[in-house]
Amino acid sequence: MQTPGYEIIIVALLVCTIGATTLVSFAVMFLYRHKLILLDHWKTIEKIKQFNESRLLKSQIEIQEQTFQNISREIHDNINQILTLAKFHLRSLNVDYEENECKLIESSIELIGEAINDLTDISRSLSSDLIRNNGLIKALEFEVDRVNNSTKFEVKLEIWGNSRFIEAETEIIIFRIIQEALSNAIRHSNGNVFLIMLKFTNNDLQLEMLDNGVGFDFTKIRNESTNSSGLNNMFKRVEFLNGEFIIDSNIGNGTLIKASIPIC
Repeated sequence: MQTPGYEIIIVALLVCTIGATTLVSFAVMFLYRHKLILLDHWKTIEKIKQFNESRLLKSQIEIQEQTFQNISREIHDNINQILTLAKFHLRSLNVDYEENECKLIESSIELIGEAINDLTDISRSLSSDLIRNNGLIKALEFEVDRVNNSTKFEVKLEIWGNSRFIEAETEIIIFRIIQEALSNAIRHSNGNVFLIMLKFTNNDLQLEMLDNGVGFDFTKIRNESTNSSGLNNMFKRVEFLNGEFIIDSNIGNGTLIKASIPIC
């Protein structure tokens, strides 16, 4: 037969066990809720960070685009006018010159005329009006013709699939990505062929740009701020469009640049 003292001990142990279990449960619930609050807090911070980074990236792109617009306007409104006036003055000369001097003047007039045409094309290429008024494909065709006519590079443009409607601002950014890649190839690749491929799918635009140049060590270039600025510009623009950006380049094997940009 159990004594009353033994029963009291059993009851006390049960009470302590229940109390301890309750305390542990409360502690676990508190820690869990605290963890959820912390996760929520970090998610909020991450969203704010991403939002601020997106705003900063957008501001940088807008500043760059405004710079292009200003340069385009300066070329069109001032430099072209000065050259046109110089050309007019040379044609207006009525003084008798030797034959060689006349040929030199005519040659100068032709060179000024070529410079005016080249600067007009550059001005159009820098202006976003070219894309806004004609669309991405027509703007790229103009850029390809401009480079083919003014450099030793052979630029080819291939369009795969049915072109889709893309917002003008997105088209401008895509155009600048291609323009940057082409400019880098002309300046650094030591090649003579540049292929641009646009592949339209149901959900995205797949962009591939390939040159037959000397290639480069991507890891090394990426760590050099001066040489990697063009690559960074392309990467930031693709990132702003929520796309994916890949560079495949090795010394002696040319460079392949890929970008996948959602357009649905």
